[in-house]
Amino acid sequence: MDALTIVAAFWIAGVCLGVYNLYVPAIQIIGKIDSNNVAYRYAWAGGIVFTIFLGVCLPLLVHVILINKHQDRFLRTFIPAYMGDKDA
Repeated sequence: MDALTIVAAFWIAGVCLGVYNLYVPAIQIIGKIDSNNVAYRYAWAGGIVFTIFLGVCLPLLVHVILINKHQDRFLRTFIPAYMGDKDA
């Protein structure tokens, strides 16, 4: 195995972990808040965009994925922004 294969494996695992720890809980919370929201109805499209974003920005978001305090802070700011709340 070469180094690029190892880096690629960790990168893919990090993206999967980020989607599982950040996007899935956010969508579940949005569904409980407002199941008619367009962000919830088209969660699959948002998931694709979020996965691409996470693939590019993974080194900047590793601490958010791994530390619970940062996950909570991320979700508190991401959910209103993703839902389109203007006053949040």
